[in-house]
Order: sequence, then C-alpha cells, then structure tokens
Amino acid sequence: MNVLIVSDDEEDSQVLFEAIGEMLPDTVCCMADTAIQCLKLVADLPAAPDFIFLDSRLPDMSSDECLEKLVTNPKLISTKFIMYAGLGGPELEKRFMERGADYFLEKPGSITQLRHALSQIFHISVPS
Repeated sequence: MNVLIVSDDEEDSQVLFEAIGEMLPDTVCCMADTAIQCLKLVADLPAAPDFIFLDSRLPDMSSDECLEKLVTNPKLISTKFIMYAGLGGPELEKRFMERGADYFLEKPGSITQLRHALSQIFHISVPS
C-alpha cells in the first residue's frame, strides 16, 4: 500500500507516519509539506497513492483547493482522501466531504485513538 501524508506540521506527520508503519509495516509512506509539493509529487509518482492524508491547513494553498485538484486528477481515481484537522466540527467535515473527501479525521488526543481511527479507515482490526 502507498500513502501520502500532506502537512506542514512535522510532528503530526511523524506521528501519523509511525502509526501507519506500526499497523501496516509494508506500507510505503511519502510526505509533502505543502500543497504545491503534494501536487508535484503526485504527478511524479509512478503509481497513485492508495490513501492521501491532507491537513486542513496548508501554508501555500487552501486545503479545499488542493483537495479539489486531487479529486479531479484522473490518476487518483482509486485513491481515498482523508482530511484531518486539529479542530473540526460538523461544518468542516461536511465541507470537505462535499468536495470529495472519503474520510474526515479530527486529530486524536492519543496514539490509541489514532490507531482506532486508522483501523476504521484501513478496514483492519487493531489489538487492544
């Protein structure tokens, strides 16, 4: 499985990277710090990522615009898009889902909560 994590928050990216790696050790994770870097990486990758985790706040482009560019990219027809945010709420979730996100993830407060959320996204069971 291939995963792309897009966030300018290095700590958030690292926690997500490590959690995915622990749960799915054969996963290849790429990271991008900005929307522009994400779009370039997607264009340059030989195969589309299976999942793209996109932070709701990016420094160079609105996440809405970046998501719309990704969702309309024919190369990413089978990719699942996960928007994640520190603070969300139903309005933010609805907005991203209307723009093509497959999942909305509020940044969990613990690694256990993150593993549980990822298990639902990846459709796998996680030992307690």
